[in-house]
Amino acid sequence: MTQTHTPLGDMADRITDADGNSDGQIAMGDIVHILGSRSHYALLLAVSAAAATPLSGIPGVSAVCGLLIALIAGERIFFRYRDVFVPDKLRHRSIDTQKVRGTIDRVRPFIDWIDRHTRKRFATIFTAPLIYVPLLICLISGATMPFLEVIPFTSSIVASGVLLISIGLVTRDGLFAALALIPYVAIVVLISRFLS
Repeated sequence: MTQTHTPLGDMADRITDADGNSDGQIAMGDIVHILGSRSHYALLLAVSAAAATPLSGIPGVSAVCGLLIALIAGERIFFRYRDVFVPDKLRHRSIDTQKVRGTIDRVRPFIDWIDRHTRKRFATIFTAPLIYVPLLICLISGATMPFLEVIPFTSSIVASGVLLISIGLVTRDGLFAALALIPYVAIVVLISRFLS
């Protein structure tokens, strides 16, 4: 089924507008439900964005982010859940709604930038079975990230590729998915030089 274009800003607004419960808390399961059928892609975007920043320089961060990327992409490929599968214990865990809104406010400039520069382009690649190609690339990228920690900056470059693909998946903009070729070419060049 073809999905309509939903800008990241709309998704962020639905989360910040959520009332939560009477204690001012919102459950993880509610956030996943709000994100709906693109919850996998939104999580891929969030994790890859973190791994593409200087945070990846902290030992172990790239490995953890890589494994999360592989798990999220793998779940979407092999189990095809509509929403991200979250264990019941985590699904019912609550987060302060003000903290959620504060976090979204901090990343809002990034969200707005994406919305300004994306639109529905070359969306055919996001329909079955072609959609499994970018998802498979994300899975392989995430699985290799723990091993790339020995080569400086390589994990961040791979994460940048996943980030571009994730932006394409969320916004249905095939141009951003195509731009992911740039960091992947760069990583091949870097690794070949490292091994030579």
